[in-house]
Amino acid sequence: MRNINKLLILTFVVVLIISLFTGCSMIKKQEDVKGTVSGSVYFGDELLADSDTMTTTVTIEQDRLLEPQTFTVDENGVYSFENIWAGTPTTITLHHESDKYLVLDGRYDLVFNKMPMVYDLVIEGWRTPASLPFNTDKSERMPWFDEETKTLFYVNSAYDICYTIFDETTDQWSTPELIPGEVNDFKNCISPVKRGNHLYFGGPSYKYNVYMATWDGSKWTDVQVVEGLSDEGNNWHFWIDESETLAYYVSNASGNYDIYKAHKEGDIWVKDGKVEGLSTDGAEKGIFYEENEGKFYVLSNKDGNYDIYVADSEDSELKIVPGINSLGTEGIFWTNGETMFVTISDNGRDIAISEIIK
Repeated sequence: MRNINKLLILTFVVVLIISLFTGCSMIKKQEDVKGTVSGSVYFGDELLADSDTMTTTVTIEQDRLLEPQTFTVDENGVYSFENIWAGTPTTITLHHESDKYLVLDGRYDLVFNKMPMVYDLVIEGWRTPASLPFNTDKSERMPWFDEETKTLFYVNSAYDICYTIFDETTDQWSTPELIPGEVNDFKNCISPVKRGNHLYFGGPSYKYNVYMATWDGSKWTDVQVVEGLSDEGNNWHFWIDESETLAYYVSNASGNYDIYKAHKEGDIWVKDGKVEGLSTDGAEKGIFYEENEGKFYVLSNKDGNYDIYVADSEDSELKIVPGINSLGTEGIFWTNGETMFVTISDNGRDIAISEIIK
């Protein structure tokens, strides 16, 4: 009986050892699997292939590879790599340049659990801005879109404020006109901001003050300086919330163009000072706080070009907005987080529209 028990125990140990070795062998075999990784490259739900001029490269890196591998995506938006390891940390980077989307970049950190693997690369971002049909061979800039009335306010080459209305039934913009009333009597107007029955704007020249006009049903009238928002510096661009109690604005009061903040107490605007997290060593020339998502959009040349950046809060990192940069020396914009009207340096200065693809 004892011999039988010893035999059973010995058999169990042998089986256990064999199982352990078999398991290790299976794990090692899985880790040693190599195969093909392939897929398509998308911008939202569109293939990154529909473009007259396009260069898209995909690079894959693994510690077990002797060196990174780079593949140029074909005309159908497809990439493919061979001899890629499963079960190994992998980094895929993508770089795209085209006349349709400009420059897009993506990074993906992952582990492939099997081979072969089909893995589509998807980039979210903004379309390349398309110039609007009412632009002339002179200058249209500093757009502000009133969503309720579908009216786009902007500044023309004479520094007058104009407007055009979008007709959703015909998908067309009306012929631009000077806004009626007293606003353009001030000359050298900039940065229109329309809130309710009020139109804020900068004027009359360097150094710009902030003014407010009131709509009386037929024209903009009763123009008054907004004392608390006017500054000893050059107030170049500003944003005011829907309740007209919070403002962010661009000023060079400290010698550099930075972002400042103010709030309203009763009928008086009170300055809160420079917003350090949104101001950089470069020059900031535009600011927009998108209230629905609580995001800040900043036009800055902190990296050498005037690009549009986005931040999740006053203190979070400024990240470049893909798809609509670089913008040369312009870039003043309006956005609701899904649509953007932006000034581009094309044919002088044009107002263009871009939409985000999520």
